Order: sequence, then C-alpha cells, then structure tokens
Amino acid sequence: MTAYSAFEGALAALFHRERTGEGQLVQINMLDAITTIQMQELSVFTVGGKPQTRSAEAHAHSYIRAPYGVFQTSDGYVTLAMAPLAKLGALLDDPFFADMDDQTDGWTHRDAIFAHVKAKLLTATSEEWLERFRAVDIWAGPVYGYAELVDDPQIKHNGTFVEYDHPTEGRVKTPGFPIRFSKTPSQIDRGAPLVGEHSREVLAELGLDRDAIDRLVESGVVRQHA
Repeated sequence: MTAYSAFEGALAALFHRERTGEGQLVQINMLDAITTIQMQELSVFTVGGKPQTRSAEAHAHSYIRAPYGVFQTSDGYVTLAMAPLAKLGALLDDPFFADMDDQTDGWTHRDAIFAHVKAKLLTATSEEWLERFRAVDIWAGPVYGYAELVDDPQIKHNGTFVEYDHPTEGRVKTPGFPIRFSKTPSQIDRGAPLVGEHSREVLAELGLDRDAIDRLVESGVVRQHA
C-alpha cells in the first residue's frame, strides 16, 4: 500500500509540474499509508464514536452486520455478505431468523446469526449452496485456491496470466498486467535478465564496438552470462 501511495503521489506531483513548471518533494510513510486505507472504518470510530467490538465468531468486519464472512461447507468454503435475514432463514429452513430485522438484529445478534449459518452450511457442498443463494439473489461467492483462480473463466477471458519462454526455466506462466492501455498495450518481450545476460547488447547501444566490449568482458570489468 505504501508503494501504491507513492505511485499516486509521484503521478500527482508530475501532473502539478506539467501544469505549473514547479517540482516538489513527495513523502510517503508506511504508517500513514496503512492507516488512511482504513478511512471508512476509522471514520466510523472518529466521527460516529463507535468502538470496534471483537466477535466470538469469526465475523469478518466489526462495522458490518451479520452474516458477513467466510463459511465452511461440506467440501470447501464460501463467502456470504449481508444476506436479508428473513430470506436467509427461509433458505436455511431455520426458524431462528423469523421476524428478525436486518439492521437491528444483524448487529445485536451478530454472533448467534453467524453460528446458525456456520452450522447449516456444513450440510451441503459449496456449489450446492452457491446455486441456492443465486436463485434467491443472496450475495455469495466461492473461496478460491490458486488452482481454481488460474482456471476461472473470467480470469481466462481477461487474459490475466501471460506466458513466455525463459532461458533457464523454460515456458513460464505468470500474472501479467492489470492495467490495460488502448494505445500502448503492455507486453512481455523477455523474462527477468540473468546476471550479465544483456551486457553486450547494452554496451553496444552505448556505442562501444565489439573489440572494446571483448576487453571489458575479458578483464572482468563487466559480466557476461555464459
């Protein structure tokens, strides 16, 4: 987060320089970066005066009503977010949720709601629950490991992963570029260089002839990858 904040700060300063001709010092620190990224939650505390309250259950957010978090199923895990309690109770066939108010009981009975959902979701597979949730428009999703992520249809459609040939590792598949440019699309021309792999190429671009490069390599001034 600090690096990303530094990128934003440098970009804004460059824009200011382009407009005014004036440069400036941009300073970022890790503590401020990780604090300000919690703007929403901290504002609930600083403006609303509502302290954080730790749950007995593994509820995912101190300021969001139940159910909210990751739940185990019979064969994996799913996420569930702020389901309408009456609709959820009907789906789970659990009378505990009868007559509950989302915004009041979702807070005051947070642990009990989480516990009831946790027990029920163990009785069927992730896909079975996701199909049931989709049918009644309840926000839910699968919890992926890397194997599922790489094979996800949307990931494939996006072209999130790229492949290229590496001189020592062979064919490499790795995450590519999350930013897409309409005029200057990103691409990989080569993998991360080995030590000295491009010494001759770089020195030639600087104007040195072959004999001069040979002398630098032979004398050990520069490294050339074998």
